[in-house]
Amino acid sequence: MPGGDALPQRLVPSELAHWRTTLAEAWRILCDNHETVAEESSAVLTVLTPLVAPEHGQSSATPRHAFGNIGLSTPPDALFLAVTLAHEAAHTKLTGLLDVVPLTRPDDGTRYYAPWRTDPRPVSGLLQGAYAHLAIAAFWHTQRHRETGDSALRAHTDFARWRTATDLILRTLAATGRLTPDGERFVAEMSNTLRPWLDEPVPSEAAARGDESAAAHLTTWRARHGAPPALQGL
Repeated sequence: MPGGDALPQRLVPSELAHWRTTLAEAWRILCDNHETVAEESSAVLTVLTPLVAPEHGQSSATPRHAFGNIGLSTPPDALFLAVTLAHEAAHTKLTGLLDVVPLTRPDDGTRYYAPWRTDPRPVSGLLQGAYAHLAIAAFWHTQRHRETGDSALRAHTDFARWRTATDLILRTLAATGRLTPDGERFVAEMSNTLRPWLDEPVPSEAAARGDESAAAHLTTWRARHGAPPALQGL
């Protein structure tokens, strides 16, 4: 697992049982509600590498030089694993595409704000994140209608949060001048996919929670790094 902190030992039987059960249920969620994601995941993902969990939260990663391998810390539940598979399958697809089609110009040293990272990102990293979070927004766009109660509120909140964040970064990418002609077309098609979702209604509480999360992230980022360049719309 290049670039990832893999577990130093094999899974014990109880851990392996948890992975198998959680994966089976996550796969059912994808097959029942996200057929395209299931088909793409089965085509491009061949290895799941357990990673050491961070001190807080979860981790997942797609190594550039080990196509088909994704790393992730122990998933807490099937829904989390299902959206993680959608996320990392998108990274894997884009990594494969970038091997044959350059989408960004050579790095000029400029770094940008990404609503899903604590560190400033180059254009290439911004593009990877935008594509993966478009996949996350797509997942919640569908899954929010399959959930009930608190789970539904969380799903609507995540949809609201990540559609807005992805839109922000797609507009930022388009304004950087650092995309190739193919990259410009790629980002434009991503925007075409996302645009209809921006006007879809979500519960007011979910919209408020999404906005609060986005504002808190940007405030923390600015405190560390100052005002980001080419931040379109903020």
